[in-house]
This record gives sequence, C-alpha cells and structure tokens, in this order.
Amino acid sequence: MAETNPALNSVRKTTMGATFPYWAKVATDVTGAMPTYESGTEFSEFVKVTENLQKAESQFYSNDALSESADEFKYCEITFDNKGVPNTLKAALYGAKLDGNRITYGAGDNPPMGGFAFYRVLQDNGTKYYEGVFYPRVKASLTGMTYDTKGENVTFNGEQTKLIAYATKTTAQEWKIEEIFATADEALAWVKEQLGITA
Repeated sequence: MAETNPALNSVRKTTMGATFPYWAKVATDVTGAMPTYESGTEFSEFVKVTENLQKAESQFYSNDALSESADEFKYCEITFDNKGVPNTLKAALYGAKLDGNRITYGAGDNPPMGGFAFYRVLQDNGTKYYEGVFYPRVKASLTGMTYDTKGENVTFNGEQTKLIAYATKTTAQEWKIEEIFATADEALAWVKEQLGITA
C-alpha cells in the first residue's frame, strides 16, 4: 500500500478518463465486517459509469417553519457502459446457467452480491493523478437488450450493465470508497487489493 501523501487531498479532480474495471463475487458478508471476495476478474472494458443515488427523504414543518428533516442513503443505481460482457462473466453476474456456448436466463436466477472497482485518471495543473473507486457490495440487475439491424453505415454498440450498490454491514455502512494516488500502478494495485486479487 502506498504511503499517505497529504498533498493528494488538495488535488482538483478534473477527470480525463477511467479504466480497469474489476468485479469479484462476495465470499463472506457478515455483520460488523467488510465483505471478502472470491477470485476477481476484469470486467469487460470501460466506457462510462453513471450513478443514480437513491435516498429516503422526509421533512416536517411546525410553527410555520421546517423543524425536522431526514436525508438517508437507500442504495445507488450504477449504469456501467462497457465494450461487452463475455458469457462466463454474465453467468457469474446474473446467476445464469452456462452450458458449453449456451447461456440460459431463468425466472428464478439469483444474482450474487459482488464487489466492483476501477480507477479514474485526473489532471491538475498539468500533472496526472489516479483515483480508485470501489463499491464493496453490488448486485447485478438484468435489463432488456436492444438488437439493431445493420444500416447504411457500420455502427458499433457496447453493452450496459446495471448494478445496485448497497451499504456494507459495518458500523460506517460504506457504499463507496475512493482513494487518490500519484501513479497508475498504485491505483491499479489498490483496485485489485480491494477485491482480494493478488495476481
């Protein structure tokens, strides 16, 4: 693990890109501890990640004024645009059945909990930095596909993978963790470390 560098906390996070997404199936997920993972794998190729944060919100008025309010995390919907997910990973993500080259999706499939991580590239005053992003507890949500015919011009389309990020079972209830580094090698090592990937 890289040594702490307080100066990195002053980096203005102008984003240049993101890459090296990894996913790993949760092995243990007990109250009071962070999840542990089975062997992880590279998760297709990165195009874009979009978060849609879902919160429980409520307000109470008394004496003609707002006197109480609540704003609590429920879960976060993640849309991961990627180059395309191979059948081996799709079966693991969605709990689908893979038999030879045939993948079968059943109404009773139960997607497992997993971890999802990648790093993004930043720049501040011409200097590059690298920030790891880690969602400790995510579950894939199967969505419908769009199939297009070939038109006058060749058009490439990747895939979208929907993930739901949940809070951990620790006291802090982490749902996302970020850490900034000076080098890409440090950031990639951190991504793999979060998911227990040693090779």
